[in-house]
Amino acid sequence: MLETFANILGMESVYWTRFVLTLALMVLSGAFFIYIRGRLRPLVRKALFALYFLYLIRMLILGNPLAWDFYNSYTDAELVGHRQISLINVQTKELQREFKAPPLDILMMGSSQINAIFNNMDYTKFNITVNFLIINGFKPADFMLFSDYALARKPTTIMIYLSQFDLGSVPHNVYELTPAQGSFLFEFARKSKLDPVSGRLEKSVRLLSIGELLPEFKYSFVFKGIVGKALGGEAARIASPMHQLNSKRRAPKVGPFEERIVDFNMIFVEDFVKLCAERGVKVLIVEGSINPRSQMPNWNRVERHVKKRLSALAKNYENARFIPSERQYRLKAHEFLDNVHAANHGASTYKAYLFGDHIFPYLKELDPGRKITMPGID
Repeated sequence: MLETFANILGMESVYWTRFVLTLALMVLSGAFFIYIRGRLRPLVRKALFALYFLYLIRMLILGNPLAWDFYNSYTDAELVGHRQISLINVQTKELQREFKAPPLDILMMGSSQINAIFNNMDYTKFNITVNFLIINGFKPADFMLFSDYALARKPTTIMIYLSQFDLGSVPHNVYELTPAQGSFLFEFARKSKLDPVSGRLEKSVRLLSIGELLPEFKYSFVFKGIVGKALGGEAARIASPMHQLNSKRRAPKVGPFEERIVDFNMIFVEDFVKLCAERGVKVLIVEGSINPRSQMPNWNRVERHVKKRLSALAKNYENARFIPSERQYRLKAHEFLDNVHAANHGASTYKAYLFGDHIFPYLKELDPGRKITMPGID
């Protein structure tokens, strides 16, 4: 029905169509309210006016594509936080989504690790279409929490990049910084109780629940950042959640890396692969690389467990394929910026092998008649 209205209005954007229709309904309901206000009791009239005004403000600041364009251009990671700024970016792109978007071969979904390796290349020269859904601090549960946004882009394949660092580290209290979840909130709350690090996700579930009812609360970091920047200088830095985090407590540890944590995180990965199968979307699982210098207790044992779980997942679901690290180019220590992020020179070599050995043949297998050009990969 929404697309029908879009055709009538001559609009292509999903959310612009929704915004215009909602605004029109607000104008009509406001006119009706003015017409009947004399017949209402004063208390009822004041309550309806308050609800109308609050919803109008919410629509203008959170349902308005222009507002999100402003948030995306005015704020930055230092001001609002790294996961926060990526959420603003994803939300802005979602509000720009069109009904008749061009076909998408691959959606690369995951953390800043994907951004470091894959997001600085022109894929059109290969005659393939690639897009990204990148969230800083991305954790396995985010595959389900952001699944609506991923599947709405209608990709043929979703590529995910996972290592023992991603699957073996404890969940963080960041899941409240996600889009609206609807009914999945109840499933997430139930599954979060299986977290082997007891109580770790309870705060996220509570805040996510509040954010479902009060999105202004969820996105309060946007408005704090804008006010802070408007005040300038030290005030902007103090308003930053990053500053508040560093001033109140130490950054959370990523360890310990344990098989039981892998098993918990795999619940969400498998749910995501299953959901993709139901929607006819394939999942390409690339085992990620870790800086060889960042060895930690249980590292090798957890890596073997990750391979075992991901390999079994690919065998159980026809829409999934797993590319283990031993079949890829292994990044060397000097090709990393830190424990998990590849430097530019390492990323160039890595993706040249990955695309040449795996991704191009995979795409040809999906469509044997497809012509894929393969110039040098930068």
